[in-house]
Amino acid sequence: MRAAATFFVASWGVVSLAVACSSGNEQSPVQGDGGSPGEGGVQPPPPHWACSGEAGACLSGTATTKGFGTQPQLLLAELYPLFPLGSAVPLAQETVATDGTWAFDNVPAGAHYYVQIVGDFGTAPAIGTLAGPLSVPATGGPVAVTVPPIQAVASEHFQQASSGMGGSFVLDWASAHVFSPSDGSELQDGGATVAIDVGGTSTPMPWTTTGGQKLYFADFSAMPPSAQASYTITASGQAFGSMPASWTLVPSPPSFTPTITSPANGATVSANQPLAVSWPPQSGADYVTVALFQLTDGGANPVGPNPPPQLSPDTTSDVNDAGMPSLTLKGKGSYVVDVYFTTASCPTTAQGCVLSSAVAAAQFTAQ
Repeated sequence: MRAAATFFVASWGVVSLAVACSSGNEQSPVQGDGGSPGEGGVQPPPPHWACSGEAGACLSGTATTKGFGTQPQLLLAELYPLFPLGSAVPLAQETVATDGTWAFDNVPAGAHYYVQIVGDFGTAPAIGTLAGPLSVPATGGPVAVTVPPIQAVASEHFQQASSGMGGSFVLDWASAHVFSPSDGSELQDGGATVAIDVGGTSTPMPWTTTGGQKLYFADFSAMPPSAQASYTITASGQAFGSMPASWTLVPSPPSFTPTITSPANGATVSANQPLAVSWPPQSGADYVTVALFQLTDGGANPVGPNPPPQLSPDTTSDVNDAGMPSLTLKGKGSYVVDVYFTTASCPTTAQGCVLSSAVAAAQFTAQ
């Protein structure tokens, strides 16, 4: 027996892209020379952004909007070291230049960066579009990011076959914030009819309150369909005229099989003690999360923060800033620990992100 891989994941999609503020908010873009991390000062949009430091330590590109009948008041560019979940704070941010360029200098080497372009139309919330993962040193030239009138995320996980041999990826959920093409304001309940196409089957995404937020949402956890090479989200209604709008999400699921080093499956550990969880490094993931569940007659109950903290894919153990295990067992009983190795695919050729998780699990007993 193991805990369901979708127990806490649904809330991530709800909050992961909901980080944009309108220009009416007191927060202002922090800028420096080429958007260098750590530099300060508020500036109006410059005529042009370009790499001014070492070329191999720069991420640069362009930002535009598509599908709107009006222009945003401004565009912001934000740089993140990992896929930005929840209240993630960018390494750097800047106002996109008047010619549509952005650039971040002095970026440390890495393979899991994400750039978010935020379109501010003067209404809250603003519209954020992510691109990544991106590598530094950069390859492939400038990154062109286009902001459409949607923020969309879908989530998949690898589901083991009932025989215990093999398995396949399945779709857990999809979420979307949809915006008016005429003025960039959010289309809320009744403002749009939204659906997702999964392998030729259209599923409604009703306006829902979930994870503390209101948005269009489809939950497939009861009977998850097979994952697809792409998903299409459509929106129709008065705001879109006679032709529904459509956007594509493209996953990049993990091709590796993750494992847990500790605790061993079937192990017996001490109750009411910190739990050491470790695993081999897995650079193919974009981030890692660890979830602990206590098994009872009523099911699997989460132990610890929900959702769990996001870890770098270079991490090989779940420890806090003091170097101690982050999780502590509640008492005697049976437990399952899941380690999620997630790829977060936000290609510039698509209009949203897909989180695909391979899961390593161990069941053990605390005495």
